[in-house]
Amino acid sequence: MNIIDGLAQEFQKTFEDKNLSKSERKRLSARIKALELDQRKRDILRAKIFDIARTGINEGEIAFTIDWLEGASRLLGESAGKATKSSRVYFSPGETCLNAITSQIQNARQHLDICVFTISDDRITNAILERHQRGIEVRIITDNDKLRDAGSDVRALAASGIEIRVDNTSSHMHHKFCIVDGDAVITGSYNWTRSAATRNQENILVTEEDLVVNRYGEGFRSLWEKSIPF
Repeated sequence: MNIIDGLAQEFQKTFEDKNLSKSERKRLSARIKALELDQRKRDILRAKIFDIARTGINEGEIAFTIDWLEGASRLLGESAGKATKSSRVYFSPGETCLNAITSQIQNARQHLDICVFTISDDRITNAILERHQRGIEVRIITDNDKLRDAGSDVRALAASGIEIRVDNTSSHMHHKFCIVDGDAVITGSYNWTRSAATRNQENILVTEEDLVVNRYGEGFRSLWEKSIPF
């Protein structure tokens, strides 16, 4: 097996769970740097990566496939072994925002800090519960008034053992963002409801930019201290 085929096989392994993790990116980036691939070899490897991604598209897992493909392709353009930070934008109606949110949640390996106006889409709730059940630390801040809404999943999330806090003000806690492992942020107008996916004109941004992620982390910690346990 030649070098390029060996690298392609390593990328194939990361694609099996549709998650190019931080540790896998670091390992592959270091390997590509050490091999000092010329442009021709990088182009061949990039073509093989796209071939791998097409298998996911054929299986209908488009959102997961595009996220994996973007991360894998960026590794070929890195310098000094440093992972490239990326940002992605999604729009609704349709399920692209939903799929991006659940994909990011499923990528969590350490902790999720969630700060959202309301949660009533069972598909997102189930993704959160699955991470919690696997030992991922989950913290949620939500609006106190929305707890009373029919279909709210906050009580079920609290009953599972997830730590939840609510704002203690007469005004709304109207944020919609989530920090994944301190490495990425999901933010935008998109409420975590079914109507946001099926009817509303909404958007989300998923970014790994350090400055943005750190600022959201500061905002979450500040609001967490001001909020009261549910």
